[in-house]
Amino acid sequence: MKPRPKDVALAAFKREAVAEEARGIRKNIHAWTSPLPLPLPEPVLPNGLADRPAEIWAPLLQIAEAAGPSWATHIRAASLAAQGVTGVTASGGKEKAAVLRVLQQAFHTSGLTQIPTGLLMEMIKEQEDPYIGDIDARRLAEKLAPYEIQSIQFRVPGETNPRRGYRLLDCQEAFDLYL
Repeated sequence: MKPRPKDVALAAFKREAVAEEARGIRKNIHAWTSPLPLPLPEPVLPNGLADRPAEIWAPLLQIAEAAGPSWATHIRAASLAAQGVTGVTASGGKEKAAVLRVLQQAFHTSGLTQIPTGLLMEMIKEQEDPYIGDIDARRLAEKLAPYEIQSIQFRVPGETNPRRGYRLLDCQEAFDLYL
């Protein structure tokens, strides 16, 4: 952007000239934000953003997290790219722990000690965690492998065929260490 030449005068801003347009915008913003818990929770900033850039991006990240997981992921990536940060994931290092957190929540919510993978995937999708995003069973297994958590085959009472899934007992050590 070039600076304005000193000999070019700007028209004074008149609030009345934009009042009608602003009223419609205010109404839309109110309709969008009314179901949100205010104030919005503090955003999780990606690693690599600190000091003034972190202060600048924080409000936008708050709004993005309220808008949904895909928005938050895009804004985190944009914030890192705009600051020239490379070699850092946009998740802020929270992605791995998020998988454990969602798995722990699934066990807690269901009350089960073994969760079939299909049911677990449904529960993960319902939670819409911004650090996990769209995930399938294979990616879930890859994300849990560093914690030495593997799916196992087990029988569900009342069903003839065994299922694959995760056992709470196999996950508990990782929950205790990382959450």
